[in-house]
Amino acid sequence: MTRRQSTFLTKLYWSIIIWVLAALFFGLLRGWGVESLPAYERVEPFVLTSFLFHLMILGLAIGIPFGIIDFLLDASWIRNQPYWKIILVKSTVQMVIAIFSISMLVFVHNRLFSSEINAFEFIFSKTSLLWVIYTLIFSFLIYFLEVVKTKIGSRVLLNLIMGKYHNPRVETRVFMFLDMKDSTTHAENLGHIKFSSLIQDSINDLTNAIIEH
Repeated sequence: MTRRQSTFLTKLYWSIIIWVLAALFFGLLRGWGVESLPAYERVEPFVLTSFLFHLMILGLAIGIPFGIIDFLLDASWIRNQPYWKIILVKSTVQMVIAIFSISMLVFVHNRLFSSEINAFEFIFSKTSLLWVIYTLIFSFLIYFLEVVKTKIGSRVLLNLIMGKYHNPRVETRVFMFLDMKDSTTHAENLGHIKFSSLIQDSINDLTNAIIEH
């Protein structure tokens, strides 16, 4: 197995776990305890196992494509774009994935249970609208944490969240110093603006190899 394949499987694995938990939390916020309200009348009896099963399907239906597309969108030519473009593209993709997950939920439900749900009506229901908004906010949080993790590293991010840097501590760090051949000559010939672009392009070319190895 190559390192790229390992990275893909790891990203897919965590995407499934995160989105299944997100779906369970959404169901908890949206429907848990509603059946016990005095003014609420259920057409069907509440079954916890069925409730959790539907949320699991919803989480898998969004977690799998999210992990795949997030891996594909992690290309260097996309990372070099302005953040607003990246957020716009990923938010648009996220809306499509959210609608896809709702469609998959309806499909699985109609195949396994006797009741028939109208997919068109369910997609445009208030619950589906809330799910789309919820996934947009949740995915934005994921992307934000990914950007921060890329800048400072996952271990440093976790230590910041856990508050481990509030007191002095000893840690091991690796620093890599790079020197471009004939950099002074290039800087004199290109000028400071074009030379700065050359440095940025060089770093971008090195990024994938550094991340993978």
